[in-house]
Amino acid sequence: MVHCGHEPAGLARNLKRIPWFKIQRAMLDAQFKRAERQLSDQSGRAQIEVLKRRVAEEYEMFCNAVSAWTHLREQWLVEAKRAVNERWERSNLQARLQELEHGLTSQYQRMRKLGEQIAFVVT
Repeated sequence: MVHCGHEPAGLARNLKRIPWFKIQRAMLDAQFKRAERQLSDQSGRAQIEVLKRRVAEEYEMFCNAVSAWTHLREQWLVEAKRAVNERWERSNLQARLQELEHGLTSQYQRMRKLGEQIAFVVT
């Protein structure tokens, strides 16, 4: 096979990874929908009613787990952003940006003075 610097046909690159929890959530959601669909047409028998209650209990636990995961994920994202900001503030890039901002402020003051000189000479 000749390699021309490109990926061979059929191989995927730059794929986004889906968190395990989201995969499990989608699979469980599909199971709940299937169970509800199967049980919705049934009624009257005691065993069916017991199964409906168990599915409802499991669904409530599922919703609680998803809610807790979502809350913790949000907290993790906030913490990750805070950590990135702290690293940024401590970095040399922050010092360089401040240096450039100071340079622009100085240039603005020089240009104001130059503008005053121009206005004096022109009038």
